[in-house]
Amino acid sequence: MLSSLFLATAQLFHSVVSLLSLAVLVRVVLSWVRPSPPPGLIRSLIQGLYGVVDPALYAIRRRLPWLVVSGLDLTPVVVILGLQFADTLITGTLLGLA
Repeated sequence: MLSSLFLATAQLFHSVVSLLSLAVLVRVVLSWVRPSPPPGLIRSLIQGLYGVVDPALYAIRRRLPWLVVSGLDLTPVVVILGLQFADTLITGTLLGLA
């Protein structure tokens, strides 16, 4: 019973990390394109995406300002690597307990 709880938690955590990584990638693409949709569902989705991703990006930029080199921002790479590290560590631990 407890092992199935650990397994389900590991799968849920992995799914959340995957969605967050995808959100960071979409945020990067949107920063290149700079869309300006009319008010409505699409604008709300974009603002929601910014609200989820930007706090992590700003926190990393504030602590590691040297990640922006000649206009190239490497902060999303650090965020994705951090998410993948946390995913591997926590999911591996939970699966080991299962």
